[in-house]
Amino acid sequence: MKINLLSLIILCFFNTICLYAQDQDNNALQIGDKFEVQHKVKTITGEINFTSLKPDLVILDFFMTNCTACIEAFPKNNRLQVAFGKTIKILPISPESRAVVSNFFKKNAYTKTNKLDVVVEDNTFKNLFPHKGYPHVVWIYKGKVIAITAGDMVTKTSIQEILAGKTTKQWPIKNDFEELQFFDGNADLTSTLSAYKNGLPSTYQRDTIGEKIRYKMTNVSLLPALYYAYSSVRKLPLMKKERVKLIGLDEADFLDYQAESKSQWLKDHGFCYESFWPLSWTEEQRINALVADMTNRMRLNVSFALESSEIWLVTKRSANNSNKPSDGMSIKMACTLLEINNLDFPPIILDVKDTSEKVKLGAVTDYVSFKNSMQAIGFTVSQEDRTIEKIVVKNLAK
Repeated sequence: MKINLLSLIILCFFNTICLYAQDQDNNALQIGDKFEVQHKVKTITGEINFTSLKPDLVILDFFMTNCTACIEAFPKNNRLQVAFGKTIKILPISPESRAVVSNFFKKNAYTKTNKLDVVVEDNTFKNLFPHKGYPHVVWIYKGKVIAITAGDMVTKTSIQEILAGKTTKQWPIKNDFEELQFFDGNADLTSTLSAYKNGLPSTYQRDTIGEKIRYKMTNVSLLPALYYAYSSVRKLPLMKKERVKLIGLDEADFLDYQAESKSQWLKDHGFCYESFWPLSWTEEQRINALVADMTNRMRLNVSFALESSEIWLVTKRSANNSNKPSDGMSIKMACTLLEINNLDFPPIILDVKDTSEKVKLGAVTDYVSFKNSMQAIGFTVSQEDRTIEKIVVKNLAK
């Protein structure tokens, strides 16, 4: 399937998981198994004897230094460790070398002040808890594995629930090796929509089976599913919440921006879908039919519309800019990343001749700092209301 760069960014935005090849070990521990490690493990600063750890709750946080979500979680996890003290032990674990992790931690803003013990060169825990994606978190309470989740489940609420004796049986499970089976390869032109399947990864698939094309989505939510489908037949901007219009629907059921744990939100609002369409149809015909079928099953209607919305408009001030850098990133990528990393920013529209021009921005936290940073390199920024394309989702049940 042909997916443009911006569409890939959109998918990464909704599914912030770094994937690596790894086979599942037959000796892997499962939820409910007893957990025992009888030897020392290497850390950044030395080693620790795991049997000497006496907290009620141990949280094994598997990470890689090139996993953005993993690294951004370090300040939060440090605060949680301080808040709960010796009752818990958050233990980051990396398969990378001590030198690689140590050098990275010294330079990165998120890890410079880290106080957690960090296991490196791991060849013990990864065999007990195989995984493909990072972050990957294992919860051990009083010597027993009680949950295996994504990193966003490491919250104050989750920890309090465990320490209060509440069950984790309904928590979303992270299992990178299971796959949902709907139909065999001889299926007719048909489709199915089912509820979220706990324990399966969130995936999108497209393959050719005989004279049919199969589209399969496992544990996804509606808006990212629509973006994924439409990205193969039309150019989409970064679909922030300002580009979504819900009619007769609760925003909390479709947008996960305010969710404390996106894994838990997805478990409550996700679904699985599979459909088969003729290979002889054009991709646009198949996608339109897929969207109509999927949304009709949900009693929804989906369309695109042009509507007015607040934007930040970027224009070039001067053709001769002495501050033009020779390196950096394109202005298009820089502004896209600002939108991704700042959920409260409105859409940023570029009205410039060359969106590949390299720029270096200073610290940007709001409109004023963005305007000043862009002005320093020869661009003008203004707040305006402009007609932009939005996806409209309407409730047909009302």
